[in-house]
Amino acid sequence: MKLSSLLIAVIPAILILFYGFKIQKIVIALTFFVIGFELVSTLCENTSIDGTIILLMSVIVGLLFGMFSFRIKQLSIFLFLFAMGYAAVYFGTDYVWYNTVIGIVVGCLFGGLGVVFYRPMIILSTALSGAYTISYSIFTYYKIENMVYILLVTTCLGALGCWYQFTNTKALPKDY
Repeated sequence: MKLSSLLIAVIPAILILFYGFKIQKIVIALTFFVIGFELVSTLCENTSIDGTIILLMSVIVGLLFGMFSFRIKQLSIFLFLFAMGYAAVYFGTDYVWYNTVIGIVVGCLFGGLGVVFYRPMIILSTALSGAYTISYSIFTYYKIENMVYILLVTTCLGALGCWYQFTNTKALPKDY
C-alpha cells in the first residue's frame, strides 16, 4: 500500500469518525453507491461482457442507488445499518452458511434499532466504521496483521468518535 492510498482511505475515515452524524446523507449515499457498484460487478463477473462496459454499468447503477437513498430515508437508514450489522458478523470469520443467517439476523436487528434509535445508531455505526477504516489502513500500511491490535485501536478510536459526536451534535429536524 502506498502512502497516497493510505491518505485516500484515512482522511475520509477521520471525517466519518468524528462527523458521521452531521454528514450522514453523504455516508449513506456513498454506502449505497458501493452496494450498487458491487452488485453489478458481482453479477457480471463471469460473463463475456467487456470490462469497460461492466465498469460503466457499475458506476451508473451505483449512482442510481446513491441517488435513490436520498428519496427513501427510513429504508436507507435501515439498509445502511443492516449492511453494518451484516458486515460485523463477517469481521474476521470464515464464510459458512450459518454466518450468513446470523448476519441477516444481526443486520435486521441493527436496521430496526436504527429506525427506532436513529441518532445513537448512526453515531455508533459511523464512529466504528471510521475507526475500523483508520485502524485497518494504518496497520496494513505498516504490515501489521494482528487483528487483536486492530480491534483494540478500533474500539478506542470508536469510543473517542462516539464521545465527540454525542457531545457536538443534537438531533436533526424531522425533514432533514
